[in-house]
Amino acid sequence: MIFTLHKALIADGMMLDRRESLSVEKQKQIAAEKCIDARIPLWVSKSAKGSVKFAKTHRNVSLADHAVSVMTGAVTFAAYWLVSEGCVIDDKLERHLFMVGLVGLLHDLNKLHDDVYALSDAKVLADLEALYDRWRLAQKLEQHGELISAQEIFQLINCVEAGTALAGTEYGLVDAKLRQRCRTFVRLADQLDGRFYTLGKDGGVAGVLAKLSEWQKMDQGFVSCLGHWHHVHIFDSAHPYLLDCLQTQLSYQCLEISGVSPLLSIHHDGALDVLIPNEDKSLIIDGALKGLKRTLLSDGFKLVFSTTKQPNIMEGRPDWDELTGHLFSDENTKDVLALLSVSTSDVSFFSEHLINDSYALRFNEKAQKATSATVMPIFPEEDSEAFIEFYQLSSLISLLMRHTSQNKKIKVISEQERFNQVEAILRDHGYLLSVPDVLAHPLSKSTWLAMQIAAHAIDDAELYETLLTLLISFYEGIDSGEDEKFTGIISGLKEDIAKQRVDAVIHRFEALLNHKPYFPDESKFSGNSQCCLITGEPTQGRIEAKDELYSIKISQFSERNGRDAAIGDPKGVTMLSPTSYCEYQLRTRRHDNAKADMPVLICSPSTNGLFPGVRFTDEMAADKEAFLSTYDLCREDRKNTVLYGPEIFNRRLLLARQESMPYKFVEQLDWLERVIKSVRRTGRPFHIFRGLATPRPEILYIDCLLPQLQKLCGNKSGFRIEELALLYNEVRLFKTIIDARGSFILIRAMLSAETQFGALCQVKCLLEEHVAEKELQNKLQGLGQYRFAITEVNNRIYQLKSENNMTARDNGILQFAQLAARIQKGFGSTASRSEQTLLFSLVMDTVKTQLEYKLPMGDTLKKAIIGNIEHKLSGSKYIGKSEHRDGQSLLEACDELAECFISLLWEPVLKSRLPNSQLKKQLMEIYRVEMLMTYQSRRNTPATDDAPE
Repeated sequence: MIFTLHKALIADGMMLDRRESLSVEKQKQIAAEKCIDARIPLWVSKSAKGSVKFAKTHRNVSLADHAVSVMTGAVTFAAYWLVSEGCVIDDKLERHLFMVGLVGLLHDLNKLHDDVYALSDAKVLADLEALYDRWRLAQKLEQHGELISAQEIFQLINCVEAGTALAGTEYGLVDAKLRQRCRTFVRLADQLDGRFYTLGKDGGVAGVLAKLSEWQKMDQGFVSCLGHWHHVHIFDSAHPYLLDCLQTQLSYQCLEISGVSPLLSIHHDGALDVLIPNEDKSLIIDGALKGLKRTLLSDGFKLVFSTTKQPNIMEGRPDWDELTGHLFSDENTKDVLALLSVSTSDVSFFSEHLINDSYALRFNEKAQKATSATVMPIFPEEDSEAFIEFYQLSSLISLLMRHTSQNKKIKVISEQERFNQVEAILRDHGYLLSVPDVLAHPLSKSTWLAMQIAAHAIDDAELYETLLTLLISFYEGIDSGEDEKFTGIISGLKEDIAKQRVDAVIHRFEALLNHKPYFPDESKFSGNSQCCLITGEPTQGRIEAKDELYSIKISQFSERNGRDAAIGDPKGVTMLSPTSYCEYQLRTRRHDNAKADMPVLICSPSTNGLFPGVRFTDEMAADKEAFLSTYDLCREDRKNTVLYGPEIFNRRLLLARQESMPYKFVEQLDWLERVIKSVRRTGRPFHIFRGLATPRPEILYIDCLLPQLQKLCGNKSGFRIEELALLYNEVRLFKTIIDARGSFILIRAMLSAETQFGALCQVKCLLEEHVAEKELQNKLQGLGQYRFAITEVNNRIYQLKSENNMTARDNGILQFAQLAARIQKGFGSTASRSEQTLLFSLVMDTVKTQLEYKLPMGDTLKKAIIGNIEHKLSGSKYIGKSEHRDGQSLLEACDELAECFISLLWEPVLKSRLPNSQLKKQLMEIYRVEMLMTYQSRRNTPATDDAPE
């Protein structure tokens, strides 16, 4: 039923409601399956709990996550209670469960509005009627045998939320049993999910358990039918990847053993919280630890061959079953063939001669012409069972006859003694071993002998059993009997460090899961044990370069107590505890040891809400989580990994997790845009930490932004869902400015209150010039973002002017420009720069001349400015109409302009000195923008005909 609800109501309903409209071109691309619909889902863009108004009482969660959680919880509670009450699983039960899920999903429909409306408001009913048609609910309900109108669903939702029905509902407009079940189970799930997101001692998992305990005391049946719950809690922010694996295993084992998904299963901000049935907790925890061990040892041992094809079992001590299982598996034929390698000079002999007239090695044509010293065979084309068994048994014999001890202190049974014992049992069964004289290479001889032994054993069942027993003794050794006692090959293998590390991890988690203190195994430490780089616990686990652990350097220097390290030490002393080693090994597997400029941890829960496991499809069993980076979450091209949307509710997705945060401002701006877009597309919390994670209530939290980006974000680190759209637009604006060849200095000026207005004017001019250049080159693609940026900059300029939130310098140049606009004839943005800055340049040239000739300033400067302007404009095309000067003569207007310059700019701002080039440019851009805006305002006034030339 959950999968049916997901398909009908989430994939084909909720996730299709989007905020923005689609362009015609984008619709064509989506229809052609070239890209996905990457618009922000409407339900994801709204807060269900913890909005800005309720920031102090609740953690922030999207309406989509809360609604799906309530839907899942209500249906699960209803199903278990109805089955426990003996209800027959038939069409009527499914109909009622579908309706319970639908009401659970829509119970907070009024929160889709930005304005606060009561759930019973007529506007909410109008929304529901539109949704009823948009989601095609009539057809979907009819498929489940229900004929319920939008009005009746509206009444059911109000019955659930308000606790009382609207007029008419109590009198049979809706089935009484259905009404009661919706009200009971949706309210139950809603209150539990709401309690989980409540801050303080009454919230979280403790609040959920307290609420369940309260209801169980009332013994309402629908709670007690699921029994009691055991709270699994581990806080370990240093090892999030291990906790991800443990969470998956706990959920998987809970479903397998108890037949029910954990009531809650969430790993976020360093804490793992899982509610599992109390009666099966021991079995579930034991199964989860075993599953975790399998995950960490998934690579197992390896067969490594030297240049002479000498075999070595590395990275583990497999038992006999593991060893034979490896060689006899179809996935490891490469190791089988490597064990049967021969000298290149002997290829023709092996190809032409059969053993027992039946068995031989097969080589391809390239092997005859190979230039290497040795050649591996290929499997025969017929692939008969006898030939495959011959190859596999021959390779096993070759391995056990040639493998030597890897520890000089341990002497295993010698190769000659092994050969003597094999030869003896063959002789007892009437077979003789011989090596043709033509085979001179030792590798060819050993392969030929292994082939002979295997061929005789396959044809003789009694010999096969005897030989197998002998080979097992070669590998495991014999402890009894003085004459027959010898050490097996497995004892001479290197100590399985990987297995020891994993055992230590399991021991640690076993202690934590059983609420016991964890102490590292002191037997492993000597007096000079040092501290783990991550946790600080004592350890002897010194890492090497070949370990290639993600973002960990072997030469990392630290002055931490108990850690030997010296600057310039070429080897370095970096220690990791077994748990930290396995953690960073998992990160390496996930990220392929990619270079990390500044590694940061992104905490985002892979599951959310009540009974998350029941929504997961079968293929998402343990150890099969899907990993999506921020690139994947933002990508639209379907050729690569993308997030379509609905799968976030029925798959265990690991979102981002580890990211490399760039150092450069421009690259960090791109990274921040991807992070914000990822949060908006998924509706999941993204909490980003440079160090260890700590619980945060916001939907987005970043503790490691550059100071300039921190200012861009309003000097905030945490954001609620409603704040993300504005933050995203802010980042896009700054990215657009940089794309238009804006400088970092200009960005920094925009973020400073003292230089903001001037910087905005510079940005406006920069963007308009960039757009004009693109249009001239007929490069129209992407111009929309620049026009959007120009509009946004204009709005900010108008806002600063209306609020008078500017410096004395800005006010002075603005008044100067307004007076200049009364004198000079109007122009447009396409006019030349010299025309746009004509009067400002005249004034600055006059000042420069006065200073060069050391002429008196004051009244002399004022008269010089008046004279130069009047001389330049009189009789020219640049002089404006007198009606804009309120009847003033040109001389009077020039006098007012000169007086403004001296009193507001020359003395208080410029300090009676010529400005440097940077300040002059800033003043000129403000002047240009104000002149253009003044002329634009005139043109928009009907009574004015002062149009530009």
